[in-house]
Amino acid sequence: MNKSKKIWITITVIVLVFLVSCTALQLHSAGFQRFKRNLKSEYTGGIERRITIYNSGGEKIFELEGKFDFTYDDNCIEYIDTNTNLKHNIFAGDNATVIIDEIK
Repeated sequence: MNKSKKIWITITVIVLVFLVSCTALQLHSAGFQRFKRNLKSEYTGGIERRITIYNSGGEKIFELEGKFDFTYDDNCIEYIDTNTNLKHNIFAGDNATVIIDEIK
């Protein structure tokens, strides 16, 4: 083998090791884990979740458990029940605490 061929093989191996290392690090990142959960939610009909809303005094005023996908903004939670395909909006207000847990 001539010298230039050895150099190209060495550079190729180094680049491949670098790419594999970067990919392995990315697969364990929080962003990739969120991406996997989003795919699971999108293609398996939602993720089993629980919504709990507490008023400013700490009393539970709403609770729902089931498979649904949700979006939210300032004071509104919008969720689509994947069993009924109905869209629901919850307006929590300024002093409410909203907790959405994934149930495993």
